Amino acid sequence: MNMPWSSFTKLKYSRQLTTTFVVGSLILALVSSIVNSWVASKDAEEQYKKQGYQLTNKFASEAKLALLVGASENAQMAVRNLLAFPDVIQVAIYNVDRSLLLKEGERSGLFDTRWLSRPRKNARLVSETNDAWYFASKVIDIPQLETLESPFGEA
Repeated sequence: MNMPWSSFTKLKYSRQLTTTFVVGSLILALVSSIVNSWVASKDAEEQYKKQGYQLTNKFASEAKLALLVGASENAQMAVRNLLAFPDVIQVAIYNVDRSLLLKEGERSGLFDTRWLSRPRKNARLVSETNDAWYFASKVIDIPQLETLESPFGEA
């Protein structure tokens, strides 16, 4: 049985050197292409997550009035603006008791409110699936309610 290595060793030294160089170059190109693709994928993922954090924080700041008065109509403009982004497929606002105030978008089903058990002031990524990322943010700290000034002055 003739092995490829034995036929390789029978070649002239210059031919062996050329073959080794070509094979090594092909392997190097393949490995660098795979690594480059992986790095670009991770970079794009981080950019999308950063955008998700920014959009969630912006939406949380725009949803304050809706939560204060308990009327989802006060957040409709913010919801439309957020759903205008092509990567945003659903928006929801939950009350402090985790009851749903507003939900719009293409996705069916409710957000798992267990993710809201440790609310934070800024947006955070609370869950990832193969087809979606779920971001959440606290809109108003309860202590903030006591310090909010009325736009109508003292009562």
